[in-house]
Amino acid sequence: MVVNLLRDDYCLLDKPANEVVGNRVQHVSFMVDASWEAPSWLQGANQLKTLLFLPRRSHGSISIPNFNVILANMKALQVLDLAVVDCRNCHDSLREMKQLRYLRLGKSFDSLPACITNLKFLRTLDLTHTSIRV
Repeated sequence: MVVNLLRDDYCLLDKPANEVVGNRVQHVSFMVDASWEAPSWLQGANQLKTLLFLPRRSHGSISIPNFNVILANMKALQVLDLAVVDCRNCHDSLREMKQLRYLRLGKSFDSLPACITNLKFLRTLDLTHTSIRV
């Protein structure tokens, strides 16, 4: 189910959706659990500015096949929440997100990726859900 919020460029997906209504969506939140699968349209969603993964239930990390490939196309992202996503193979994709302003890392990070230094517009780095201690 797709829920449009306020305008056509925001949507919350709480059930699998093969397509997003309209092509102007720039801000997406997914309600996810261990059975969640990335919709096919997400890999080509290079216009997204916000990508959030919200846990449906409290549990560990969610593994998303080919997530590094999905992220590689999202160079316009400004907000990325990876608290519940296993991103061990995503460091190269993060390096290319030059517009990123907010980044929340999750349990799959036990050290700060070196690519963080390339994120010149980054204003908020949330390490709450990691085992990284500074």
